[in-house]
Amino acid sequence: MLQWDTEYDEPYIPLGDGIRITPLRFDDVETWWELYSEKGISDNNIRNPKPLPRELAERQVVEKMETARPFLGQLQALRSTGTKKKVWVIGGCPFHVIRNDSGKIIDVPFPPPEPLSQYAHVNQTWDLGYNVSSQYTGRGIAKAAVKGLVDDWCVPFMRLRRISAGAKAMDEASHAVLRKAGLREVFRYPRTLPQELGGVTFEAIKFVKELPPSLSHATT
Repeated sequence: MLQWDTEYDEPYIPLGDGIRITPLRFDDVETWWELYSEKGISDNNIRNPKPLPRELAERQVVEKMETARPFLGQLQALRSTGTKKKVWVIGGCPFHVIRNDSGKIIDVPFPPPEPLSQYAHVNQTWDLGYNVSSQYTGRGIAKAAVKGLVDDWCVPFMRLRRISAGAKAMDEASHAVLRKAGLREVFRYPRTLPQELGGVTFEAIKFVKELPPSLSHATT
């Protein structure tokens, strides 16, 4: 269930063992940069230059915090009015990291805190993506985060009807996470990166999961 952290005045989704999904904070810049600089994550990431400049990492954190701000405001307003008076649809996601009880980022999860595109509005579909620090792989954290974010945010607050994810055909670890989270392979396709990121073409797989409808909101 979605909960509220009074110390940071922010929502979070608990995953157990001191691990939670939260919004980004400005003091996450260094850990964000370190995470995206890890070799395994850097090698598989198709959106960042290699190596990731620290200045770009800081800009990414600031930009994502800004895009998340309206959704946090909507959630604050929803808390103040009470769920019984009005049922809202929030058109985006304020969450972008998983952290442990010491505050260290261990994963950058799904979906990005951006407004739903017109395609997503019409089809009620959103893409997932994630990067897990090598220190925390193999613990089921990504699987728990997919379930927590979908069950406690994407369905009750965004009213999404399906989620999808793309992964490199050779990335079997990602395939396993997605299948355990209930997504199924629907097709394979060639993907070409922009020239500034290498311009290479590789085989990718699209995974999809249908979601149950929901009209309820719950926060504590």
